[in-house]
Amino acid sequence: MAYQVQLKILGDLEKELVESGTLITKEYVKGRANMYEHPAVKAYNKTTDSANRTASTLMKVITSLDRLQ
Repeated sequence: MAYQVQLKILGDLEKELVESGTLITKEYVKGRANMYEHPAVKAYNKTTDSANRTASTLMKVITSLDRLQ
């Protein structure tokens, strides 16, 4: 996944979390509501980890190219 796409996804997920909050309510058969972590939190954390690894790899490539000059 391209780094710019990862950043776009992070932006979208952050917007969703700001608008909706980090907790959601699910209602069950008898009308009881339970609080759960918003699924976007897990997706945000996973995408952040991936973006950080991508940035680290890009920095290694840039550094190695700099050494070749």
